[in-house]
Amino acid sequence: MTLDFTNFKDRRYGVSVKYYSSNNEVPTKRIDYEVDVRVEAHENGWQIEIDKQNVFFNQHEPDLISEILSQSITKSIYPIKCVINNKGIPVKGIINHEDIIKRWKSNQAKLKEKYESETTDNFIKLVDVKINNRIILEKSMKYDLFWNLFFHPKFISYGNGASTETDLHLAVVPYKIPLRFRGIQILNEQVTTYNAVQVRFNSEEMEAPKALISSVKMNKQKYFMKLDVVFDLDATHYFPMHTTAKFDLYFEDNEQQIFSEKKIQFSMYQINVDAPVGKLNMVLDDEKPKDKRSKLMKFIDAIVGD
Repeated sequence: MTLDFTNFKDRRYGVSVKYYSSNNEVPTKRIDYEVDVRVEAHENGWQIEIDKQNVFFNQHEPDLISEILSQSITKSIYPIKCVINNKGIPVKGIINHEDIIKRWKSNQAKLKEKYESETTDNFIKLVDVKINNRIILEKSMKYDLFWNLFFHPKFISYGNGASTETDLHLAVVPYKIPLRFRGIQILNEQVTTYNAVQVRFNSEEMEAPKALISSVKMNKQKYFMKLDVVFDLDATHYFPMHTTAKFDLYFEDNEQQIFSEKKIQFSMYQINVDAPVGKLNMVLDDEKPKDKRSKLMKFIDAIVGD
């Protein structure tokens, strides 16, 4: 299976990442944003451009200083360009590094003008090191959930049973090296009603590393983790349409009852008009929300819940 992007149309996705603690049904933290993706021919394969936009923290625009600083990084790094092969895997590093540096210089000047403090100065120094060094910047992209899942290898040898053992690396600990999840990946080439084929990844139950839990709690009982991911790929280009991922960190008591410590739910849905996911698109297109945020969040919440 190889990718062919002839007649490929630009894609737009709505992404929502929700973090839960214990058995709470309301997320303790939520990040929503949109992603635009463009693909065009390149001498080494295909050039892909990814642009992250309209980032909202806990359903509001950035207003805390930490959120504003984070937004400044996002606006500097994106759009980001790299080259992928016919399996959808990046084969060349960031190819628009100079553009990123220029954007960061402009954004950091605005930060210095508006927020004069030692904290801001220290922040800028740290980001300078990351953005000005292409190798460090490329490494830091692997600490992003979207990046991990979007570029996870889906076109691998599945054998006669259409399933295989493989690893999926996911950055469930912020700013830390992604954790390696061992599991089974299954390909279902039966085309769905929304013109997609499906790839599923189900990890083994694994003992959780200490980085995920406090040492005090870790000394009381063993914690385990599991990851389940569903990739919907369009049946024409085998390119990502929708991706849902659920990470669970939990423990069992003496009576073998399972208690959740934390969960992460990642949802990515294509929101182009010509890539329907049922009647939901038509309902949303008929609405006239006040802003892009409300339309995006209504779309995601209608599918995956609050």
